[in-house]
Amino acid sequence: IFRGQLDASRQEIANFTVGDFSPAQFRIPNILKEGIKSALEAGQTNYPPAIGIPEIRAAVRELYKRELGLDYPEGCIQVGSGARPPIFSAFACLVSPGETVLYQVPSWNIHYYVHISQARGVPLTAKAENGFMLTAEDLLPHLPDARMLVINTPQNPSGTVISETALRNICEAIVAENKTRAETGKPPLMLMYDQVYWQLTYGDSQHYHPVGLVPEMAPYTLYVDAVSKCWAATGIRMGWAAVPPWVRDKMKAY
Repeated sequence: IFRGQLDASRQEIANFTVGDFSPAQFRIPNILKEGIKSALEAGQTNYPPAIGIPEIRAAVRELYKRELGLDYPEGCIQVGSGARPPIFSAFACLVSPGETVLYQVPSWNIHYYVHISQARGVPLTAKAENGFMLTAEDLLPHLPDARMLVINTPQNPSGTVISETALRNICEAIVAENKTRAETGKPPLMLMYDQVYWQLTYGDSQHYHPVGLVPEMAPYTLYVDAVSKCWAATGIRMGWAAVPPWVRDKMKAY
């Protein structure tokens, strides 16, 4: 009823209740628009390589090196039609049926990927006093049985960011868990770090990421990202994953 009253008032309304944008209110940046036009005029309309054209992969590598201090080898940036294909590929390549996936609640649709991969999902409720983000204390009882942990920050749907301390503590717990596993030959616990909204942090909010805080996390972290949110480009289907070298060939083949 309230939305109907607003619509009837003929005021301009920006709907922030869904992860999409009205192009009449939020246009893609001109540099992106002109780049798309130039590519079309140059005949860039063929099937791209499965992991994206080299120019895009190189541009993402440079972005991450410049802005996040992450220097990935060739082939470790893998592009997909949005963030969803890299997410699904990571599940398919790393999580076997029956293995455990930990994820925060509230969260974005991770239970669908758990279901499709026939994994065992363990949703963990994040508390409001922690900004709807998980802490190491929330996770510690579950880490020994888990194959993957999924963290999304800035988070959909809460809009909150994980703190430096909380993320550092979680990463240190993962490193400790994986040191124990290395002694027994058990596959490592992997962290899928969904940072699609990282360029939309303002004011006192700051984006932190695993390898930046705990460099030992590099072999265990998969970053997921896309142009959809930060550049108001939800219909321009281009996302990517940044993966450790030992995962690169598995995901590329998949």
